[in-house]
Amino acid sequence: MKIGVDDEYGFIHSIRPLRGILNKRQRKRRVLQHRYEDLKLIVPYPELFELEDTTCLDPIPHNEMKGRGGVPVPRHWKSSSGRMFERSYHKPSYRIPSNVVKTGIPELRKMMKEKESGMSLRERIKEKLHPKLGRSLIDQQMLYEAFFLKKEKPRLRSYGEFFEPGADTVDVCLPGIISSDLMEALGIDEVTPPPWLFNMQKHGMPPSYPDAKIPGLNAPIPEGCSYGYQPLGWGEPLFDISDEVSKKNTSNEGIGVIYNDQNQYTKPVYVEDFEERVVVSNEVVQDVSPIAETAAKEETEGKRKAKKEKLYKSIRF
Repeated sequence: MKIGVDDEYGFIHSIRPLRGILNKRQRKRRVLQHRYEDLKLIVPYPELFELEDTTCLDPIPHNEMKGRGGVPVPRHWKSSSGRMFERSYHKPSYRIPSNVVKTGIPELRKMMKEKESGMSLRERIKEKLHPKLGRSLIDQQMLYEAFFLKKEKPRLRSYGEFFEPGADTVDVCLPGIISSDLMEALGIDEVTPPPWLFNMQKHGMPPSYPDAKIPGLNAPIPEGCSYGYQPLGWGEPLFDISDEVSKKNTSNEGIGVIYNDQNQYTKPVYVEDFEERVVVSNEVVQDVSPIAETAAKEETEGKRKAKKEKLYKSIRF
């Protein structure tokens, strides 16, 4: 006997008490909500199933097609507002591209406007009816290079990237670089560590930006700063220090030793593995036997693997 959806998941509707008499519109919405909750439990891709998909004739095949690498429809298609931006949005003024500015055309236009401001109406009409040709003050080769060879390409969205209102304001932001406005808002300067540095040293690099260069993680700290947890300290470097001489309070001398092309993208050392962390001191690091080093690596990998399994079991699918 095949168990129906209503028989198997009927307890979901029984725990929802009715609140008075419902009108026709509310009853219709309630039926759609029940159907949405029932189908979301049986479709192959429940994270892609939406309330509008309940009116589909074949919701399960439709959900399978949506999950095969398709690009979803933007959310604002069902928005009731007739505008994509808020009413308080002010479109920025047009900025002349840098390749056009280098040709000197804006300065030439300014000079022409100043010249026309001192001319009478008769002289302006005469200039427009009978212009003097062949007197260009700009090199034609420079114009050709500016508009054809050195033309700046506009910023285009990648495949599957949707337009979001206000997203253009963060296009100029780069990961790992703190702007002057953000520094002023946080009350820090160039030699003060950011407030999120210690959490990054604890949990590692951001997953979305694994190649970003962040001072204190995989980039040298500013000149004159030092590691440590004292005021204005930059915590601990998240790198396995090489067998070369390194210093505890690194200001300028040890930067070239700690951060180089070979160990710049090493795996971070987590807080739980403090006993395996290499101590940064003024002494030369002694050589460790290969057997002990292999055992330490296996122990560290075992701890990380157990931690991942524990985290995986705690997630409810």
